[in-house]
Amino acid sequence: LEQATITLQNTVDSMAADAKKNEELNRNLTTRLQQSQVHLDALRNKFARIDLTLEALTDAENLESRVNNAVTRLIEKIQSETTPPAKPTPDSGMRSDDTGTESNNSN
Repeated sequence: LEQATITLQNTVDSMAADAKKNEELNRNLTTRLQQSQVHLDALRNKFARIDLTLEALTDAENLESRVNNAVTRLIEKIQSETTPPAKPTPDSGMRSDDTGTESNNSN
């Protein structure tokens, strides 16, 4: 009975800790969601002010340049966020002048 009580208490403590952790994670998620909403609203406002058809007709070269620059920045951002950090390669024990490309066999 004592062992059951200890197990039950451990379960209750674990559930309480999990609930506290989930509450913190939910708060962080809510904060990030609110930040995303603010950013999304700003983007919507920008897009509402842009008339792509008019800009394409009046200044196509400038529009093309701006779109290309934006795409380049987006690709760079995606790459920086998804590229894992470089791992140092272990020393292979080879001298820098010993690349293994030359043959010592005279046959």
